Amino acid sequence: MSEFKINKFLSLKLEYGETNIYINERKIDQCKYLLIDKVTLDEIPSFFESFESVDEATVNADHSLENTPDLIPPETEFWAHCSNLQVWAENNYDTRLLHMSIAFSLLKELAEAGDVVAKRVFKEEIAKRLGSGYPTVVDFLMLEHFEIHLSHEELITSVLVPEEAEVIIELEELTGNQFFQFSNLNENYSEEGPFEQKFVVKNKHVTGLWIHWGKEVPKDLPPLDTKLKMLKHLYYTGDKIKHLPEAMINSVNLEVLWLESNLLEKIPESISNLRLLKSLSIQSTVLRSIPETIGKLLDLENLFLRNNLSTLPNSIGKLVNLEDLNLSYNKLSKIPECIFNLTNLKTLNINHNNLTSIPKSIDKLEKLNTLIFSLNPITKLLKSLIQMKKLKFIFTDKIKGEYNKAIMKTVRKNGVTVFGD
Repeated sequence: MSEFKINKFLSLKLEYGETNIYINERKIDQCKYLLIDKVTLDEIPSFFESFESVDEATVNADHSLENTPDLIPPETEFWAHCSNLQVWAENNYDTRLLHMSIAFSLLKELAEAGDVVAKRVFKEEIAKRLGSGYPTVVDFLMLEHFEIHLSHEELITSVLVPEEAEVIIELEELTGNQFFQFSNLNENYSEEGPFEQKFVVKNKHVTGLWIHWGKEVPKDLPPLDTKLKMLKHLYYTGDKIKHLPEAMINSVNLEVLWLESNLLEKIPESISNLRLLKSLSIQSTVLRSIPETIGKLLDLENLFLRNNLSTLPNSIGKLVNLEDLNLSYNKLSKIPECIFNLTNLKTLNINHNNLTSIPKSIDKLEKLNTLIFSLNPITKLLKSLIQMKKLKFIFTDKIKGEYNKAIMKTVRKNGVTVFGD
C-alpha cells in the first residue's frame, strides 16, 4: 500500500489497485479516473489560457479511461491524483483546479473536519463558482443544494451582476416575497414546495423573470427596461394587477410575455414596442378588448387570449408567423374572418366560446394540424373540414345531427383522430 499525505487533514492511499481519499484517516471517496486532453507539448500554454476551470476543460477532454482503467498503471494514476490534490491544497482549495464533482464535496468534508482554510473559503468558493455563470457548474451546485450554505442575499449577489442583483432585491421588498433561481420559468416545484417568484440566469444576467403580486402594485417599479437588458422571458401575474408598467412595455428584448390578473382592464397600444415577441399570453376576466397594434408583433408564433372577449382586432390577421392560437374561454359568437389569413397556423383552440358553426373558410388554414372547438353550442359543421389535408386532431363534444355525424365519419376516414365524440 502506498500513502501520500497532503496535510494533516487530507491524504491519499493506493489500496488494492484503487486510489482512495481520506480525511482525518476516514475514507470518503475513490478517485474514478484521469481525464486526458489530446494536446501537443507546444499547445499546452495556450490550452491552459483557454478555460477558467477544469470543469470547462473536461468538455473536450478524453474520457476513455473511464471505461478502460487498465490503460494506466495504478501507481502512475495514484501519483497523478496526489499531484492534483496537492496543487489544489496549495492554492487554498481553489475549486477551479479540480472537477466540481469532487472539489465541493471534499471542501465541505474538510471544513466540517476543522480545516481552517477550508472553513474560510467554502462559502467563498460556492459564491465564486455560482458567479462564474458556467452552466454546468451552476446546475451542479444547485442540484446538489450547495447554495443553501449562502444567505439569500449572498446567493443573489453571487449569481448576478450588481445592478441586476439590486433589481431582484428591490422587487423582493416590493412584492414581499423572495425570488429563487430556477433553470426555467416553467419549473414550479422544489423540495420546499411551489415558488411563485423565480428568475433564470445566463452569464450573470437575468434572462427570465416571474413576478407575482399578492398585494397592490406600487406605482414606481424598478426600471426593468434599462436594468435588465438581457431579459427575454417575463411572467407577470397576480390578482392585484390593474395596469402594465411602462418599463415592461419598453423591454424591447422580450421574446415571451405572460400576463395574468383578474383586474387587468387594458392592454396599452404601446405593446407594439415588443417587436421581438414570439409568445404572448394575456389572461384576465375583466379585459374586454385587445388593441389593434397587436398586429405589429410580426414575430409572434404563439398567442393565447383568454379574457371574456367578444371581438378581436382585425390586425391579428397580419400575424402571418403565428402557429398556435388559443382563444379559449372567450365570448366569441363566430370565428373572425381575419383568423383565416393565418396560413401558417398549426393549432387553433376555440374551446368554450359561443360558436354555433365552423365556417367554410376554415379550409384556408392549410397547415392546421389541431382544431379544438369543444364546449361550444355547435349545430352545424361544413364539408370544408373534410378538405383539410394536414388536419390530424379534432377535439369536440358529442356530435349531434345525421349530417354532422356523416361529416365526422368522413373526417375519421381521412385519418383524423377525433376526441370527445
